[in-house]
Amino acid sequence: MLFFGYLKLYTLITFLILFALLLYVEYKNKLRFMYRFYRTYAALLIPFYLLCIFIKKQPQLVFNENATLKLNLFYLPIEVYFFFMGMLLVAIYLFEFFKSKKPDTHG
Repeated sequence: MLFFGYLKLYTLITFLILFALLLYVEYKNKLRFMYRFYRTYAALLIPFYLLCIFIKKQPQLVFNENATLKLNLFYLPIEVYFFFMGMLLVAIYLFEFFKSKKPDTHG
């Protein structure tokens, strides 16, 4: 996607950040949680989609067609789904990171 949308600012930023996050979490990180992340992402796509459709019907949210690839999936630009993936990955990574740093209080 970076190859096709390198001239589009929103597309470039979204996929570049997601690519960097995925590389870091998969290869540099010692925590192993990606199997849970993908299941969580798949489960949360339905509420995310419903919420985005509800918000998109409001006049406040307008996507600039010139900043996206103009490739829509269910009335939303394809970049939105990957932006959501990046936000969710950061949240789950931070949760797992702080959970692993929690001191043992059993003894």
